Amino acid sequence: MSGELAVIELGSHTARMLVGGWGAAPGALRETFRDRVYVRLAEGMRSNGGRLTGEAFDRAVAALRGFRDRAGASGVERFVVIGTGVLREAPNRGDFLRRLADSTGFRLRLLSGEEEARFTAGGVLWALGMGKGPFVVFDLGGGSTEFMIGGEAGSKVFSVPIGAAVLTEAYPAADPPFEHEIEMLRRAVDRAIEPVLKPARVASPRLAGTGGTAVTLAAMLDGLPVERIEASTVNGLRVERTALTALFEEMRRLKVSERARMTGLDAGRAPVILAGTLCVMRVMEHLDASVMTVSLSDLLEGILMDQLKGEKHAS
Repeated sequence: MSGELAVIELGSHTARMLVGGWGAAPGALRETFRDRVYVRLAEGMRSNGGRLTGEAFDRAVAALRGFRDRAGASGVERFVVIGTGVLREAPNRGDFLRRLADSTGFRLRLLSGEEEARFTAGGVLWALGMGKGPFVVFDLGGGSTEFMIGGEAGSKVFSVPIGAAVLTEAYPAADPPFEHEIEMLRRAVDRAIEPVLKPARVASPRLAGTGGTAVTLAAMLDGLPVERIEASTVNGLRVERTALTALFEEMRRLKVSERARMTGLDAGRAPVILAGTLCVMRVMEHLDASVMTVSLSDLLEGILMDQLKGEKHAS
């Protein structure tokens, strides 16, 4: 396992780990295992002046220690740990990251929104075999959404500070929500994404989505149980806008506890899935996209490939 590398992302809602290396074929990655934990870093920030809370810190420490122990038990010695989402925005991020390093031994690299977009698009384009544009790849996370818009003239990357978790936190709603609460959420999403996506609409781009919400929606519409969600079962699944709209209309009438029992949706994501679904719907609407291709492979694969440059493939 000496060639194995663990890539860990500490995100706004979820901490994730991918352990792997090069596969035997040129350009192929070997995935050894994945892990994820809901850390809910965005939770409580609104009532704490936008600052990360002590409870969020404790959850982050527990997640990183768990990842370190699991990977270490398998012989992994190399770790790359990155931070995204609300970690970029929180005024106490510096102190948070210093304390995290003291508690876990991991010195976390905080990615800019543009870096996150490029690494994510690299993982998605690799997984889906998408070539030149026009295309739009977007990664809807807990605290931010990254876009790569590609065309004949090259590609541009954008990051907007909205995501499933921060929107849920910023726009608290009844359970289930009222119509006016959903409308407020929709307006907030539109204000953030319209300036980014309006220029891309004329090109009728292919649309690829990644991130926890996109993967969950693909699984729900495909009838895929949570325990079977992995790259081999998700990469390439297609989400049609009409089906997504129908799913949203079904979920908005349910309480969180009722949504949590739906196939493909785990309990930890049920509280934020409505905001996330609305984001995906608005992206598709602004691009006039009737279908979205989904990739579970994303930022982690992009970082892994970048870190493995120059190393030999497995024999």
